[in-house]
Amino acid sequence: MNAVTGLIVADDVHAHYGQSHILHGVSLAIAPGEAIGLLGRNGMGKTTLIRTVLGLHRASGGTVRVAGRDVTHERADRISRLGVGYVPEGRGIFPNLSVRENLIMAARPATKSGREGWTLDRVLATFPRLVERIDNGGAALSGGEQQMLAIGRALMLNPDIVILDEATEGLAPLIVAEIWKIIGVIRASGIASLIVDRNYRAVLAHTDRCVVLQKGRIVLEGSSHALRDSDKLVSCLGV
Repeated sequence: MNAVTGLIVADDVHAHYGQSHILHGVSLAIAPGEAIGLLGRNGMGKTTLIRTVLGLHRASGGTVRVAGRDVTHERADRISRLGVGYVPEGRGIFPNLSVRENLIMAARPATKSGREGWTLDRVLATFPRLVERIDNGGAALSGGEQQMLAIGRALMLNPDIVILDEATEGLAPLIVAEIWKIIGVIRASGIASLIVDRNYRAVLAHTDRCVVLQKGRIVLEGSSHALRDSDKLVSCLGV
């Protein structure tokens, strides 16, 4: 895969926080419609890689391309307009806006022919709990409802890829199961995804390939099916 065919292509990316060198030459490519798992223990650089790809943190070396365009030094809002939806760790919804307002503010028309667009009605049909809370402020929602809202808001962008950073963290088991079901719907719809989650078995079950970071470097990658019984994966994750 190259910068022409890849939806997102990170090539030899380095990133620093002050004097701390966090990412050490990470290269990652995601094809249209492909689901990728990004695994690794805490503090290994997963969120930094995501933030660097999204323009929320400036790369100190290497290049990032989205839809064939060099976005290494682009602002985050311009990168988002290239078809990238983001569900951040901690959800990041607007607490003073209603559910309806959180969703509508993100709405963009579908641009891919042959793909059913994500409208307000479709998002609400996918997340029936939000229908009951449609006029409630974001701060009044439970953690699970906030996560559903964050995913719904990303889908309202009608993105080509959704990046989910710890989408099930801190949620009750029933809600976790519901979130994974929605991730399956996203994958089946043809939208690419990059998924970070502590439940590596669930990540393997919902992705095509997985990449493992260790101290800011890729130490293992391969098809999710092949990695399911990998002793090296278990060792890398410390489980």
